[in-house]
Amino acid sequence: EVDVEDHEGEAVNVLVPARTLEELAKIIPDTKEQVTLGLRENQAVFSTGDTTFVSRLIEGQFPNYQQLLPANYETRIVAQKEGLIAAAKRVALFAQHSAPLRLLFEDGTARLSATSQELGGASEEIEVEQEGATIEIALNAQFLIDGLATMSGETVAMELTTPLKPGLIRSVEQEHLYLIMPVRIS
Repeated sequence: EVDVEDHEGEAVNVLVPARTLEELAKIIPDTKEQVTLGLRENQAVFSTGDTTFVSRLIEGQFPNYQQLLPANYETRIVAQKEGLIAAAKRVALFAQHSAPLRLLFEDGTARLSATSQELGGASEEIEVEQEGATIEIALNAQFLIDGLATMSGETVAMELTTPLKPGLIRSVEQEHLYLIMPVRIS
């Protein structure tokens, strides 16, 4: 969610392709210039400085992700974002061919592990702040790394209910939310 200024008219929901937003992020200078957004029937027009960028909109309705957001959590983990990303990347080398990355949160420690029949296994521990019960959850390693990489700030919180229900990753410093879906493990 982004605050807007000078909005005219009623609320509008549109689907903008992810690639459009990735390209827009490259166009916007680091000077944090304002971006003007104009919407037409099936197009979005972004303007900043002397650059104008036009994109088609995706037709249809975005899934109601808010119904998946857990209202409360059983376990909350707070960790340094870069340390968690680095550990996940190292261990994820063994989580190939869609093998899950396992995370065990217990007594202020996060143990990340992955095994592969061809490559073997890896395990790494990092310190975290933990509130609530011990929990082990399995995630797609790349989805976890991608979600953490999008977070603003230096600290992230993971809010989990059970090993099979969706959880949340939040930026502690800013309002940024990432929904994670666990993988079933045997």
